[in-house]
Amino acid sequence: MTLTMAGAVRVKGSAPAGARFVSLAVVLGAVVLGPLVIRQPVVAGVLVLTALLTVAAFVHRPAAGYVVVGVIPLIAGMHRGSALPLVRPSEALLLLAGGALLARRLLAAASDKPSPAPMTTPHASILFLVVAGSLLPLLWLLARGRPFTEDDVLYGVQVAKFAAVYLIVRVSIQSDDEVRRCCLISMAVGAAIAVIGILQALNLLSVPSLLEAHFKPTDEAALDANRASSTLGHSFAMADLLVFNLGLAGAWLARKRGRRSFLLTATALFAVGALASGKFSAALALVVAVAALGSVTGYTKRAALGLVPLVLLAALVLRPVIAARLQGFRSPEGLPDSWLGRLHNLETFVWPRLFSNFNWVLGVRPSAKVAEGGRPSSPFHYIESGYTWLLWVGGVPLLLAFVVFVYVNIRGTRRIAHARSDATGDAAIAAHVALVVLGAVTWLDPHMTLRGSGDLLFALLALAYTATGRTSRGERPRAGPAAGGELLPSGRRVV
Repeated sequence: MTLTMAGAVRVKGSAPAGARFVSLAVVLGAVVLGPLVIRQPVVAGVLVLTALLTVAAFVHRPAAGYVVVGVIPLIAGMHRGSALPLVRPSEALLLLAGGALLARRLLAAASDKPSPAPMTTPHASILFLVVAGSLLPLLWLLARGRPFTEDDVLYGVQVAKFAAVYLIVRVSIQSDDEVRRCCLISMAVGAAIAVIGILQALNLLSVPSLLEAHFKPTDEAALDANRASSTLGHSFAMADLLVFNLGLAGAWLARKRGRRSFLLTATALFAVGALASGKFSAALALVVAVAALGSVTGYTKRAALGLVPLVLLAALVLRPVIAARLQGFRSPEGLPDSWLGRLHNLETFVWPRLFSNFNWVLGVRPSAKVAEGGRPSSPFHYIESGYTWLLWVGGVPLLLAFVVFVYVNIRGTRRIAHARSDATGDAAIAAHVALVVLGAVTWLDPHMTLRGSGDLLFALLALAYTATGRTSRGERPRAGPAAGGELLPSGRRVV
């Protein structure tokens, strides 16, 4: 038995183990999908696509990273149980991509024993976040003898899921060329999501009705309320994902990569698409992203000036959306009903319970919604304040873990962005922008664990910390002056 460079085990006189695995999977898939194609063609199509992508990840290592970056945002809003029982298609795809990488690793372990990666400060910050956001809240619920609900478990594993996204992308993407492809895939998918969202917000081409079946929003926005959620099923998530992609497009513009016309068009799409969500936090995120992008690239003035035509274009294209949102300020109180309702829910249902009996120390429970009458059957309200949400779920440990995670990785990505001028440096710029935006908008709503945008955030982090940083030809990436740091366009040298 021998082990090839690709990790496939070959047994003398027989087919490769990888080929036998694929053949067996195809036969079993045909047996299962045969009756399903007739009764549930959409479900069968999703399963076939998932199987193909899983096989691709097993055969070709970087495919797992491409799937996480390019496919998961497109299906993140599909309902739980719509194609598979208990899980969302995006979660199933993530599990299968991770399983394919694990299978490759096990096949290679016979002759190759790689040394474990060192525990770096960014890795420690993610681990701290997982312990404080997933493990401790569930253990604290168990220690108090409280019954677990399905929501507790689902909410409790969210942070661990995003850590799995980071690990999958970190393991599967190992060269600068692969990082570049991931960046391009992310922007292409983001452009598609932006177009769908804009058409949805303007109620054109029957897009809202087409999204109704599988991508109905989980937040308070209706599909026909001039608020876009696209294929993510959540207007906040769509806005965040597009703003993160704007950071990528801005990095490529600053470093003169690709066609300028393509990048300018993509930037405009991302900005208009984010504002099509109809959320004021999207406008805040856009302003913060442009400021962070200008700061990290050294083009602060250009970034500020570039924001003006983007806002004017959005105001022109999204007149119905803007008019609908400004309508709320005509109430007797001068504020939209959604803002007043959010404050009322916090003051009536959330804060009294959170700040009584020292519940803020270790949190109340992982489920981030509050039953109005204190019973599971009562109407419930989501916690619409990000830092309140952190205290509710995990108390002081989770709040501290979040602050450490954001601070450590803002510093780390900024350092990489200044030290490297390759695609990994571009990903570091986008990750830096995403983290600054996350820290800002969390004051308004919980944003860290949103489906689709949370996946992209942790994927960008993984791309920024790519292990080898070599190109496919084995060359080292170009960087700034080794001894004195990099000279930014503004003339300031960063060490």
